[in-house]
Formats: sequence, structure tokens, C-alpha cells
Amino acid sequence: MRHLGALVLAGAVGALGATLVVITGGRLALGPVVHPPTAWFGLLDPVATDKPSLLPAVLLAGAALLVGAWWWACRHSQRGELSLRGVAALICCWSAAPLVGPPILSLDVYSYVAQGAMLSAGLDPYAAGPALLGSHPAALAADPIWQDTPSPYGPVGLGLFHAVTALTGGRVVRSVILLRVVTTVAVAALAWCLVRAVPAHRRPWALAAGVGGPVVLLELLGAVHLEAVMMALAAAGLLAALRGRVGLGLALLTAAALTKWPAAMIMIVLLARRWADLAVGPATEPELELELEPAPKAADGSSPAAPVRARTATGILAGRGRALGRRIAAAITSSAPARWARRGRTGRRWALPGLPAGGPAARVLTAVIRDLAVIGATATALSLLLVPDGLGWVRATSTPSHGLSLYSPVSALANLLAIVTDTPGPALPGSDLLGLARAAGMAGAALLIGWLLITVRRRDVPATCGLALLSLALLGPVLYPWYLVWGMIPLVMAKGVPRRRVLMAVGAAGAFLSVPHPEVLFVNAPEVTSWFAREGPVVLVILLACAGAGLLARRRLTSGTRAEVYRSM
Repeated sequence: MRHLGALVLAGAVGALGATLVVITGGRLALGPVVHPPTAWFGLLDPVATDKPSLLPAVLLAGAALLVGAWWWACRHSQRGELSLRGVAALICCWSAAPLVGPPILSLDVYSYVAQGAMLSAGLDPYAAGPALLGSHPAALAADPIWQDTPSPYGPVGLGLFHAVTALTGGRVVRSVILLRVVTTVAVAALAWCLVRAVPAHRRPWALAAGVGGPVVLLELLGAVHLEAVMMALAAAGLLAALRGRVGLGLALLTAAALTKWPAAMIMIVLLARRWADLAVGPATEPELELELEPAPKAADGSSPAAPVRARTATGILAGRGRALGRRIAAAITSSAPARWARRGRTGRRWALPGLPAGGPAARVLTAVIRDLAVIGATATALSLLLVPDGLGWVRATSTPSHGLSLYSPVSALANLLAIVTDTPGPALPGSDLLGLARAAGMAGAALLIGWLLITVRRRDVPATCGLALLSLALLGPVLYPWYLVWGMIPLVMAKGVPRRRVLMAVGAAGAFLSVPHPEVLFVNAPEVTSWFAREGPVVLVILLACAGAGLLARRRLTSGTRAEVYRSM
């Protein structure tokens, strides 16, 4: 009963937090020149930006409540105190308000509808923005930043927008509701993939961390972002490939990349690991987290004791370090017949299945031809069938950089350069300092991703995908909170997940990254707003860097202490 009461309290606290975000996030997202198609029962009444308002504070309080409830669910599910059904019940409670409320925190969904209407009218969204629609309700509700910019979404995304507007006859509210239904189905499919991708004992935590997070609930469901469809396809493709259905996996990953291009990073990592294994053979390091089926009974009908030891191996490995864990794993695998419970896994670290026979060169060449043929055929079919200008999205991939996210590492670097050079005001789009900082960020992301690809055989595929996508999101030209989902989902699927607290901290930070019009809190104190826009990002990044360095030092100190204890045993 004690756990039931705590579960009910967590559901109520998270639902209250989500409700506070919903009743404020829709109103704050509206600018002075945006005209929503409906007031949504008063939840989309515009907020005057020239008068003080406490709505941003209410939104932040709601986000804090939701983050607290989510953190509690992740910790207790990690300890085995929450079942999969309990986590699912919490997610249903927390998602109720975002599902029935208006679009919140962003106006991107209206751009989706406007681009679908452009296709219905015979216009090319890759050549111009929604402003060509004139007084169309979707164009009037779209964010002014994207009124004259071409669509950065792939043919799968635009094909979805076109289908939705065709089914609803171009009615904006119905199109928004239908798009929310699509994103809800996509998040449900994503949850299924996460549950199927991890061992049974990790499923409650994977569901809580991957789908119950504030970024998924508020940005994918509440704001109706296309990342829901992209990540559902990407997770399904990654799961299929790692289970042995490489062709199906590559086709799904291609569809994900043709929804939004960052999903192509998962395909690149998968191919790099697959071809590396073909060239030099699978990595031979034993797994750190075994999931073994019960060994067959002996001839006399007795059951060996090895499976019991195998079930306790995970706890031993987690508590006593990598070196001792590897010795125990080696002892288990050598003393009893064991086989992977999931199809496509072997006793080696994430060795991709379906490797053709023959010499290394022949194997690599055969795989390269076959894999590229699957990708090329899928991309060609989807590009030609869904939209008239199927390759136009390649020209528009830089469209998101027209925006500005103040609290991102790149913006913090630009503002730091402005402070050092005594340049007045924050670094804004089009400034030389911001351009220099963005170039440095992309160079850093390229170096990190290159290192991850070179060392791709040192870790499992989902871990490499997650780290690469997080690097791309954090160091890219802009950082929107829903971009964090790119890397979080593969990391939840990764084996072991050694830094769960860091993963949860990233998800929690995403809940506070995008507060529309926070300046209305300080209308009567413009110097405070100026500080938050210029020095605030620098201070935040420095604090986060110091916290990360402290955690890393603590981890190394703890590891060194444990090593000394083991050597003395």
C-alpha cells in the first residue's frame, strides 16, 4: 500500500505539473502578429508582451513538478520498485493534459499544416515558405520566423503533412488534432520498441526514461513535433537491424532520415559497425550485462546451477567493477551452455547478425553493395512517390539555423566572445560572432562524431548512436529541447547505460530550455532581461561544465578506490 500511495502521489504531481504547462505554454507561444485558428477554450488567448506577467513562472513551476515526478519514477523503476504496468499508468496520467490541450511551447505544428496546404495547392514547400498562402489560417498561425523559409523536412514528413491536410480538407484545427493522433501513435510505437530492445528487468526504467520524460510529453505530444515520427521509425529500424533483419532495419532508418535528416546518423553508425565487423571480425570482449536463457537440463533431469549464477551476474557487475565482472562473466559462459535470449545476439559484444561468408574483402564488398542498394531503392521510392520535388529538402537542411536558441553552448560561446571583445548586446543571428561560434560548434561535433566512428567497435551500436546525436544536438547551430530526443532514445536502448543520471539530467534540462517569451517576467526591468540574454547562457554553461567535471572526478576517484579494494582482496 505504501508503494501504491507513492505511485498515486507521483501521478498526481506529474499531472498537475503537465496541466500548468499546458494552460500557460499555448498562450506564451503566441507572438503579437500570430493569429491562432481558435482560442481553444481560452487556452490560446494571447499574452501582452509589454506588460508584466507571471505565466512564465507558472510554466517553470509546472515543468519542475513534472521533472520531479519523472525523476522519482526513473529512480524507483531502476531499483526494481516500479513495474512496467505502474510506469505505463504514470505516463498515461502525465500525458492526459498535453493530449487534450492546444499546441504548446511552439508554433511548428501550424507550419506543418501550412506546408501540407502548399502541396495541396500545387506549391513547392522546398522553394518558398508559407507566406505564399496569403491569408490561409495555417499561414497566419505559423511562426513569423518560418514564414519565408523553405521546409527542412524530408519527403516522408511532407508526405505526412499533405495526407493530413487532404483528409481534413485543409481545416487547421482538424489537421492539428489529426497530427497529434499521429504523434501519439508514433510515441506508442516508440515505447514498444524501447521495451522490446532491453532485457525484462530494465523495461520499466527504459519506458520511464525514454517515453515518460518531460521532453517527450511536452514537446512531442504537447507541441506535436515531427521528432515523434522520426524517432519511432529510427527506433524500429535500429531494433530490426540488431535483431538480424538488416534489410528491414536499413529501410526503416532510411524512412526516418527522409523524415528529418539527423536520423541518418543512426544509419551511418550502424553501417560503420557492420562493415567493421565484416572486415576484422566481431569484437571478442564479453558482454557486461548477460541475458541468458535457462540452460538445458542434464541427462538425469537435473538442472545445472549455472543459470542461477547468470541471473545474479548483473548485480555483481554493477556493484564490483568492470574487471571483476568480466572474470565472472567469463566463468559463467565457460561453465555452462548459454545462448542469447534475443535473436540476432551472440556471445560477443553487439556483433551484428547476418554476416555473409567468405574472405573479409568479399564480405565487406557484398555487404556494401547490398546495404547501399536497400538504402538507395528505399530513398528513391519515397522521394519520387510522396512529393513532386523529392530532393528539394537537401537544399533546405540549414533552415533551422535561421532561428536562435539563447541557452545553447554555441550561443553561450558567441556571447562569451562578445563579452571578451566588448561588443554590446547579445550575439544575434547574422552576427559575425555567432557565425564563428556556430562554425566552432560544428567543427567540435564533427570531431566527436569522427572519433565515435573510428572507435565504433569499443561500444554497442545504440550507445554510439546516442552519443553522436547528442553531440550533434548540443553543438549544432541551434538547440531546441526536442532535439535532445535524438540522442536520448538510442542511449536508453544501449546496453548497461552506465551514466543514467547524466541521461536523466539531459532530459530534465530539456524541460526548461524553451520557455516562450520569458522576458514578460521582467518588463519593468529591461536590464534583467538583457543579463539573461547575454551573460545568463555563459554562466549556465560554466556551471554545467563545472558540475560535469566534478562528477567525472568523483567517478574516477570512486573507481580508483574500488580498484585498490579489489587488488587487496
